[in-house]
Amino acid sequence: MANDIIIVAVYLLAVAYVIYQAINSLEDRTTVRLDQAGLTAELERTGLADVLKIDFGFKGSDRFTYDKQISSLTITVTNGADTSMQIDWEESTLIDVGGQSHRVVRVTPDRRMSLWVYQAPSTIGPGAAMKTQVTSEDSVTLSGDGAIAEIAPLVSDKTLLKSQTDILTMTLWLRVRVLSSSEISGSDRPYLLCCKIQVIKLPWTDYLPISLGG
Repeated sequence: MANDIIIVAVYLLAVAYVIYQAINSLEDRTTVRLDQAGLTAELERTGLADVLKIDFGFKGSDRFTYDKQISSLTITVTNGADTSMQIDWEESTLIDVGGQSHRVVRVTPDRRMSLWVYQAPSTIGPGAAMKTQVTSEDSVTLSGDGAIAEIAPLVSDKTLLKSQTDILTMTLWLRVRVLSSSEISGSDRPYLLCCKIQVIKLPWTDYLPISLGG
């Protein structure tokens, strides 16, 4: 009887060790989401809730390993007003998870840019939408001909590993201007909108099937 108990105990310890090793072999992962409630509050505060929609296209199923975090943000801005709107990139800023502010730059379709050149605002007509990709100026490395050679992740794996919190937040401040039909100079209305992007560290249970891991 005593021998049977010892055998069972050794077996259970071996199983526990195998499970422990399997869990440790799993790559740490994150997901990314927009603080939609915060953005909705911003739109309501500025009176734009009925005419402006901002979407970042994040999906709940998206997963990123620590060393392959997002390097840019894809934004779709929909103008539901009866006048045009502009996004002023030069007056927009991206604040990283460490609280450092960075210049926002657009990633053009041909992936060429001059980082020292002024960026013209993007105009969105009434009832129209605009989809564009932006990143931090400090994340971009250019080749000799001005093409984008690399865009570094907006959150580093070292930051994720050292963080004591499971949710890290970067903030994109967008400068939106509603263009007036009036010809009077200075009649355009500028708004500064806070878009909080949350990088969420996931537990190992995220690897389990939904029916088991929730």
